[in-house]
Amino acid sequence: MLKSTIVGWFFALAAMLAPCLSGAQPAEIPYSRNDSAQIKLGDSLFAHLLADGNIKEACRQLESNATLFWEHNQLSRAVDYFLRSLTLNQQINNLNGIAGIHSNLAFIYADMGEYQKSYDYFEMTLAVRKQAGKLEGIISALINESVVLNQLSRFDESVAKLEEALRYARQLNSEVQMRSVYGMLSETYQKAGNAEKAMYFYGFYKTFNDYVTQKRVENAELSLAEQRLREVNLRLDSTRKANEIYRQRFEIATQRENLQQLTLEQQRLLDTLSTQEIAKAYLQKLAETQEKEKQILALDRARLAFQRLVGIIGSVLLLVALGFAILFLYRRSRDNRQLRLKNAQILAQSQTIDEQNEVLEAGRIVLENKTQELLSSIRYASQIQLAVLGHSTAEREMFAQSFRFSRPCEVVSGDFYYYRRLSQGDKLVVVGDCTGHGVPGAFLTLLGVTALDHAVFDLKLNSPSAILKEIDRMFSEINQNTQVAIHSMDVAVCIIREQRGAMEFAGARNGLLVVRDGQQEFYRGTLALIGSQNVEFRVIQRGFTDSLVPLTQGMWCYMYSDGLADQFNEEGEKFSSRRLRDLLASNANRSPEGQEEALAEAIDAWMGTEGQVDDMMLVGFSPMVGEG
Repeated sequence: MLKSTIVGWFFALAAMLAPCLSGAQPAEIPYSRNDSAQIKLGDSLFAHLLADGNIKEACRQLESNATLFWEHNQLSRAVDYFLRSLTLNQQINNLNGIAGIHSNLAFIYADMGEYQKSYDYFEMTLAVRKQAGKLEGIISALINESVVLNQLSRFDESVAKLEEALRYARQLNSEVQMRSVYGMLSETYQKAGNAEKAMYFYGFYKTFNDYVTQKRVENAELSLAEQRLREVNLRLDSTRKANEIYRQRFEIATQRENLQQLTLEQQRLLDTLSTQEIAKAYLQKLAETQEKEKQILALDRARLAFQRLVGIIGSVLLLVALGFAILFLYRRSRDNRQLRLKNAQILAQSQTIDEQNEVLEAGRIVLENKTQELLSSIRYASQIQLAVLGHSTAEREMFAQSFRFSRPCEVVSGDFYYYRRLSQGDKLVVVGDCTGHGVPGAFLTLLGVTALDHAVFDLKLNSPSAILKEIDRMFSEINQNTQVAIHSMDVAVCIIREQRGAMEFAGARNGLLVVRDGQQEFYRGTLALIGSQNVEFRVIQRGFTDSLVPLTQGMWCYMYSDGLADQFNEEGEKFSSRRLRDLLASNANRSPEGQEEALAEAIDAWMGTEGQVDDMMLVGFSPMVGEG
């Protein structure tokens, strides 16, 4: 069943790659009238943009025409246009544009069957992507190189490229990218005739593919819920905006009515003032010309004529004002009717929104209760974990000079520490990093502590390598009949034998750093994977070995998980094991509290605004002879 699935997957992948890697140049496709017009327009725009000094936009016109030639299988013309754009992009040092053109040229040469040229251009793409430090672009370029190398039957080089891509994908912590790389590794080994490794990597591909598919379904459901919530919020905003518009319209109508009333009052005042001034002038003139009867009569006639004119004007103004008042009242009545209608609609919408709010509030309360239940469960799990780990002998009781730095990625941690006193005054120190973090990782820490207690106290094992061997056996029983070691851990074990003036160390993918007189001594653990003895796809691994470390006054020992070295900064760089070891060595002469403070400050400064990606655990102690 597994073989048939692999074969089906290979044929599907081959069908997708066939258009690019068939080896035969495809037949040209005739232009449509619109295509010809678009090419002429692109050439014309290119000339004008280049003359204006807008090189970046000019390059886009060249690349647009090149893409059109490519779509019509006129590959030589497409290459010519892309090369012209490449020259201009190099002039302005547009790294992103250079990388994109290199990649396009590589695909075109693959279409033409010139695979070595295709590989050379993918190499150029990779160089630019590495210069820019874009991990996703680097991974894509490496996978493309692998496809071309497979076509050239250079399978060893193809595998090397894919292994490099896998390292970058793990740095990026991208399940989608790791799935793609595992799929290509399976295909490459199948083409190379290595069916066993092809099946091995297919197992990884299938595991990651199932995980990515489930994650996409969950994200889609979450996005749908968020979209519905946004729609409800938009409807609420629309209702509030409509209410504000109606309020503003009402205020404007009121202000307009007040303004018209004020205008009428001012006009009446002006009319009154004009009449008074005329009367005053008339009386003054009458006193001055009492002896001139003819002039008095003329003035009387003039006054009467003016009064008639004023009366006519006043009547006209009154009629105009009355007309405006009637129009205003009509419009206000009409607006009031519309406002009442809108208010009724708003009231109905408000009732609907209230009902929706009640439903949303009920859902929010249920979600909040579930969240609180989940958080309570996680906090309870944290208390259980602390209780189990707290059963260890306190480090200060064993080592006067010691400290512990612990920072879970979530409430509970997948990293753990373990201190025990053994017979004959020996001391046991263990630091473990279980698979995953959060609640799953925390459960594995309880398993790890249980396995250690069984090995040390039930079986009386007295060497680090023997303890690791027993832990490996117990975890392998848990992982029995699985494809990969799902439940595992990286672990470092030290036994300090003060009476002998030495300590023994053994590790599985975790090491021990010793700082003595300002010099670093690093003891590496083996690459053995705990719990992989009975899994279907296992790597043949060497056994565990003990390293003897002499004890001297003032020396410091450090054991830690990989969460510190793997932490990213804002530029996407890891803190790295080398940077961590140098930091510890430079502060080894400080007090335990000072060392812990320096470590915390360095990690916080490195992270900046980046989130924590894994659990962090480090223990440091000075095993001075005769102490404890």
